[in-house]
Amino acid sequence: MTRIGIGAALIAVSLFSVTAAKAQSDIMMVRVSDLNTSSPQGAEIALRRIKNASTLFCGDSDNITLSRRFEQHACEKRMTDKAVGALHAPTVTALYEGRPMQFASRTAH
Repeated sequence: MTRIGIGAALIAVSLFSVTAAKAQSDIMMVRVSDLNTSSPQGAEIALRRIKNASTLFCGDSDNITLSRRFEQHACEKRMTDKAVGALHAPTVTALYEGRPMQFASRTAH
């Protein structure tokens, strides 16, 4: 099992792959508990951590074949998609999807 731990209070994402008759469960963990994922800065850091964890999780891109690189890229996208979805943070999701981020405005009383 591959584990990448980047702290406590984590997003855990499972990826199941079957090779021959063997099933293997891989878990990627990303720490976000120290971030305010509702703020633009927190969302950017969370997304950066998720993408970095996906890259590490899916393997090293040095000295690999083109077909393996395509598999690796697909793995990175799948794991990033799953982690962003598991986070349930609208600001992070909007940033990832390239949508405008909306924030609650304060009104003076």
